[in-house]
Order: sequence, then structure tokens, then C-alpha cells
Amino acid sequence: MTTNRIVPVLVSLAIIIQAVVFYRQYVRPAETARFAPVFAAPQNTFVNIDGWLLRGNPKARVLLIEFSDYECPYCIRHAMSVGKQLQSDFVAPGKIQYTFANNPLRIHSDARLLALAALCAGRQDHYWEMHDAIFELRPRNKNAVFAVGAGLGSLDGMKFQECIESGAGLKTQIERDTETAKALGLTGTPGFALAVLEDNGRATVKTVIQGAQGLSLFHNVIEELLRKQP
Repeated sequence: MTTNRIVPVLVSLAIIIQAVVFYRQYVRPAETARFAPVFAAPQNTFVNIDGWLLRGNPKARVLLIEFSDYECPYCIRHAMSVGKQLQSDFVAPGKIQYTFANNPLRIHSDARLLALAALCAGRQDHYWEMHDAIFELRPRNKNAVFAVGAGLGSLDGMKFQECIESGAGLKTQIERDTETAKALGLTGTPGFALAVLEDNGRATVKTVIQGAQGLSLFHNVIEELLRKQP
């Protein structure tokens, strides 16, 4: 091989080596952090909780926010297993508060309908009943949703249907929820944010959890934050 051919080869090898070093030092760590199941939120990360209904002791300062999709199979699995246990272990005893934020994925054709159904039921003070019923009964079209609503008893069926058909004011709320999830780096569902409620009404996010994780992971993260509270 002549000198004229060797030089370009060496230059190419040097470029490849530099690219590999750059990837290992900068790109791979960033990707690892992005897809880690648990990561600390950047300092001074706040979320607006206006419009979210909270479950649990109103005096509890720790808040678990679930960003979820009613049609997502992983979300359903979490809601029917780990989610119920977290309610029993932390929410019911008054240790933390819990809220649900909608993050309907585009790949799920009925997710926005189901999110609207829960919010519309909430306008008649039946939000959590509809939330639980959707995960348990898994309706997948308007007629099925209306049937679930009828099963709640005191829900006004006509107002419920009109609310779902119009989506007045609620579609904007759903969009705000999805944008909040994106801002926290949550692109899939379910995702969670563990926050501290401040005296000024803001929620300061401390930890972000990605995916339908096991009960022990949630226990460890929640208990660690509880220990840090005054």
C-alpha cells in the first residue's frame, strides 16, 4: 500500500475512534439516564396540579402523580396490581396523596375517549368511580363507555354523553397533562412523578419513575422521600 493510500485510512480510523469515544462518554450516559427506571428530577422542577383530583390525606405533603393511558396494557397491569397495593400501603393510611394525569398515546385509538369519560364523570363527582371502572371493565367504544356510566347509578347519563361528545374544556386539560409528561421526560406509559406539595400550592418533583415497575421499587422510593420530610 502506498503512502498516499495509507494516510486517508489512518485519518478515517482516527475519526472512527473519536466518534466511539464521544459516544461512550456523552451519548450512551445520556441514553442510560433517559431510559433508567428511576431518576432524580432536575432541581426546581415544578408541575401545575390545577384540575387534578387528589386522593388521600389532604395534609400529606408527598404526592404520587401517575401519567397513564387507560388503553395501555402496562397501565392496566399496574392499575390492577401494584397500583392497588400502593393505595392500600400509602394512600389509605394517609401517608401520601395520589393523582392521575392523562397521557393517551396516539397508538391507542380509544385512549382519549376513555380519558374524557373519566373527566366527564368527574364533573358529576364520580371521577374515581369511573377511573376505577374503566381499568376494571375495559370499555373500548362509546356505547361501552355509556354502559359503564349507567352502572354508576346516580350519574346523569344524558349530561355524561353530552360532555363526552363535546369535550368542552376537557380536551385542553388532557393536552396539558401530556405536555407535562413530556416535560418530565416521560414518553411512554405508565410514568410517575413523586413530588412534594409546597405551601404555595406548587408541586416540586423530586423523582421520576418510568414504566410499570415492581412494588418494592415504589416502596423504596416513596419511603425514602417520606423520611426526608419534616
